[in-house]
Parts: sequence; structure tokens; C-alpha cells
Amino acid sequence: MDSPLSEQLSRLTTPYLADRCLRTNVPVRFAPSAIRPISSGMHCFGPARPVRHVGSIDIFLEAFERCRPGDVLVIDNGGRLRGLYRGHHRA
Repeated sequence: MDSPLSEQLSRLTTPYLADRCLRTNVPVRFAPSAIRPISSGMHCFGPARPVRHVGSIDIFLEAFERCRPGDVLVIDNGGRLRGLYRGHHRA
């Protein structure tokens, strides 16, 4: 996702984005605070492509096929913090 827009978005902070969402009546949807980057200083932004894990990894294979470069695959694992379900192999 190399574009002037992505360059501008990469400099925005979470508080700024949340404030803009609230002021424009856009739902604020951020990852839970327990989510941490793999390495310090890592940033992630782009169009979210959500998928819900319900037992089979087939849903992930379908999601990978639909993702485009720059998309962020967001996996709802029902609040479970253990189990990467292959994401660690694809990231």
C-alpha cells in the first residue's frame, strides 16, 4: 500500500483517528488493548478484512484469497488469546 494516502495515514495516531471517528459519527473499531505488535515500532494500517474463526481453517484460506496487497486480515477468535491459527505463517 504505497501511495500518498497511505503515507499520510501512517503518521496518524490512534487518539487522532478515534477523535475524528467520534466527530463524524463513524463507529470507533480498534483492536483490543491486549493486542501487541510482533516487534517494537511495528505499525499496521490498511483496509480491514475481518474473518471469524468458527472451527475450520477453510475460512482463512478463503479470506487469504480475497485479500489484496495492503489489506489487513483481522481474525475474530472469539476472545481467545491463544492459538494463532496459521496467521503466524502468513504474516
